[in-house]
Amino acid sequence: MSGDKPYSIAVFHEAVQFSDLLPVDVIGNLSVAYIDAAIANFPDVPFLHQLREQALDLTVHWVASTLEPSKITPGVNMSIQPTHTYETCPLDVDMLFIAGPHPSSRPPGSLEYIRKFVAAKKGILMTTCTGSLWAASAGVFKGRKVTTNRGALEAAGQFHPEAEWVDKRWVIDEKPGETRLWTSGGAYAGADMASVFARREFPKEIVEFALNSLDLSAEKHGEDY
Repeated sequence: MSGDKPYSIAVFHEAVQFSDLLPVDVIGNLSVAYIDAAIANFPDVPFLHQLREQALDLTVHWVASTLEPSKITPGVNMSIQPTHTYETCPLDVDMLFIAGPHPSSRPPGSLEYIRKFVAAKKGILMTTCTGSLWAASAGVFKGRKVTTNRGALEAAGQFHPEAEWVDKRWVIDEKPGETRLWTSGGAYAGADMASVFARREFPKEIVEFALNSLDLSAEKHGEDY
């Protein structure tokens, strides 16, 4: 992938666990904005200037029911300022990322967005934790291999038997001509999954720089429990 190619992500974050958003942070470390900040602090490091040629022109859309600050992680008094609602967010994004909320959180507009995104068959749907159950509620996983938080796997199979629920830390289902699916178990399985994804999708040098700066390496754990 060329470093000057725009890359866009729509993030469903309403009522989710903050740590479930770690993959967005991993990809954010590959952005022009992140590398420019590093150059501003360390202008005499030639390696950083070389990395900038590989950096992503990244746009992240934060999507919720309204544009009011959206609460995440009950109990820690934390919120995110949405940039779009489910009705106004562009559909032509490279990735739809869905973090994990409680089962009671299924904003109606979100399900329609998921259906339209998957029907377009152009991008990547990535989920962490119970984010896959959110996506499954839109009816888009028929015949696909997916996973969720390990503690919710049994319930997932009961509520959404049309999908094949796999007991792994993450599952990749990439059928030709279909939306690519990357789903993970709990939050830190999602971070490991994101490291694998980054290594497959983006230039090696900037990915290794980003992962090393986060002390993140999927090789320590792998996709199996």
